[in-house]
Amino acid sequence: MRRSLSRLARAPDLFAAATVAGAALQLVAGAWAWPVSSALHFYECSGLVWIAGAVLAWSAGRRGWLTSHMALLGVWIALHEAHFTRSSELNAPRREGELRVVTFNVGDGRASPEALCDALARLDADLVLLQELDHAQAAAIEARGAALAPHRELRPAGRRGKGVLSRFPLSELRHVVEPDGATRLHGVVEAPGGELAFVNVHARASVALFGPLTDFDEQLAELARDTPSARPALIAGDFNLGPLSAILAPLERAGFENAFARHGAGLGLSFPTFGRFWGLPSPPLVRIDHVFTRGLDVRSAELGASAGSDHRPLIAVVALGA
Repeated sequence: MRRSLSRLARAPDLFAAATVAGAALQLVAGAWAWPVSSALHFYECSGLVWIAGAVLAWSAGRRGWLTSHMALLGVWIALHEAHFTRSSELNAPRREGELRVVTFNVGDGRASPEALCDALARLDADLVLLQELDHAQAAAIEARGAALAPHRELRPAGRRGKGVLSRFPLSELRHVVEPDGATRLHGVVEAPGGELAFVNVHARASVALFGPLTDFDEQLAELARDTPSARPALIAGDFNLGPLSAILAPLERAGFENAFARHGAGLGLSFPTFGRFWGLPSPPLVRIDHVFTRGLDVRSAELGASAGSDHRPLIAVVALGA
């Protein structure tokens, strides 16, 4: 019996070893700790792994691994405790000067046009950044017009599609196509409390697989360098990277704050939604949708309903004039 339990325990043991090794190497080598640091991609949902590993190690009489899993569980709880205690604060009424910002990968048609428009209306957001916007979804949004969003910039193109919906006027709009085919949508929201610069980002899926072998780290370094610090700014979208990835470091070095990491409620596992990714019955595993802010006071961050997409929208409440 113990031999069978020991074999079963190998999976969480290997994941524990990979997590520790990845964190240690990332401290030394940064993004080039890849692929060992890939285990950190799933760190937000790893609490269940540490519990399972501890139970199996205890059942098999393996005290060393029991201690290791309990230590990792303790670190995980310490890092995520605040995310759970913040849940009670999410229903606070909106205060004057606050903006409700949403980033949402709408799944290249997975969110049906009607369901998507209904979900956007319920979000009651001041600024929505859409990724993977297809033509049918864009047509439905345009058909609803000002009732859904008075100001819109829609660039439907399937996986490379982008959209911006705003309650306030938009200016300085600029569409950028990177050499690897990824696209960005830049602009400025002229909100009552002042101007807010934004960048709508969607990294290619290869970033999650090949890390620094892609040029996404260079793209982020360019964004961090070229986004003016004279006014508040946010960079948001589907990064295809977990929040612990060293590839995101250029944004943090430039003074950008990960809204959910600092102010989020829950684990924020935005991808995939159950049964929507290639029809696989996989549970949410990673947080790859992010809102990075600079010069803004972030009040809260949480996930919304998927409307049929394989991602859930990330909602951040921010205030200008921080």
